[in-house]
Amino acid sequence: MICNVCCYFVIAGCCFVYDVCAWDLLAIGIALSERKARYSYASLWVLLSSLAFVVVCILAFRPLVLWMIHKTPEEQPFSETQIYIVPTGVMISTFITNALRTHAVFGVFVYGLVIPNGPLAAAIVEKLEDFVCGLLLPLFFAISGLKTNLTLIKEPLDGNL
Repeated sequence: MICNVCCYFVIAGCCFVYDVCAWDLLAIGIALSERKARYSYASLWVLLSSLAFVVVCILAFRPLVLWMIHKTPEEQPFSETQIYIVPTGVMISTFITNALRTHAVFGVFVYGLVIPNGPLAAAIVEKLEDFVCGLLLPLFFAISGLKTNLTLIKEPLDGNL
C-alpha cells in the first residue's frame, strides 16, 4: 500500500510539471504566432509574466485561502461568501492571464492548484457540481459542436487514424 501511495505522488508531481510546461509552451507558441516580427520579445514576456503569475498565486493567494480555512472552526460549515470567493478568484485569475496574453485556462489551472484539498474544496465541489455538470459542460459541448465545420474535412478516410 505504501508503494502505491508513493507512486501516486510521483505521478501527480510529474503530471503537474508536464502541465505547467505544456501551458507555458502553448502560451509561447501563441505569442510567437501573433507577432509579425521574427525576433520579438513577446515570447519572453509571456514566459516571465506566466512565471510571475504562478509565484504570486503561490505566495499571495494560497496563504489567503489557508487563512480563510483556518479562520473557520472545524465543526462549522463554510459560509456562502467564503465558498463563492473561490469562483470569483477563478474569474479574476482568468482575466489576469488573458490580459498577460497567456491562455485563460492557464490562470484557472494555477488558481486551482493553490486551493488545498480538504473541507473547502469539498464544499466548493458540493455547491458547484450541479451547475458545472448540468449547465456549463453541455453548453461547452454544444458550442464546440456548433463551431465544428465538417466541410473542412476534404480527404476521405482511408483506415489510418
